[in-house]
Amino acid sequence: MKTISKALAVAAIAVSATAAQAQVYGEIAYMPLKFEETVGAITLKASPSVIGLTLGYELHKNVAVEAMAAFSAKDDSVEVNGISFPADVKVNNSYGVFVKPKAMLGEKFEVFGRLGFLKSKATVSGLGFSDSVSESDVAYGIGANYYLNPTTYLTASYMNLYNKDDSKVTGFTLGLGMKF
Repeated sequence: MKTISKALAVAAIAVSATAAQAQVYGEIAYMPLKFEETVGAITLKASPSVIGLTLGYELHKNVAVEAMAAFSAKDDSVEVNGISFPADVKVNNSYGVFVKPKAMLGEKFEVFGRLGFLKSKATVSGLGFSDSVSESDVAYGIGANYYLNPTTYLTASYMNLYNKDDSKVTGFTLGLGMKF
């Protein structure tokens, strides 16, 4: 009986330590995107932007899990082989989940990676037509946080959001984060 009591006490202390270490955080960020697709000799390009909201949970000081949602901030015209085309690209929404390995380099600077899955819906419209497309892919990137104080930080990252069938979407994120 004493062995079971000791094991339960150790488990309770371990769970309490893990819970005390766990941290919920949120981020808001602006992300200009770069879309490029090659179809034979034709290259299509556009640079719409999104506002992203991230909710994260630190499982350990070096690992977090995140849920992300992003919504259109700015449409962009389509460029075909370097010539502007009268059509607009808009990212309606994106949703994703990520694992985020991270490490503190000093008191104020943190580096991280992201690996996860992202689903996006975009609309192309112009010249009297409109077409929506939904796509998903593995997404990954790297970034850094600079802590202004123990709970508030600036964040920047570079993400590869989609890379399939001669299409690629990347983006550089700048934002503000807060731990709760």
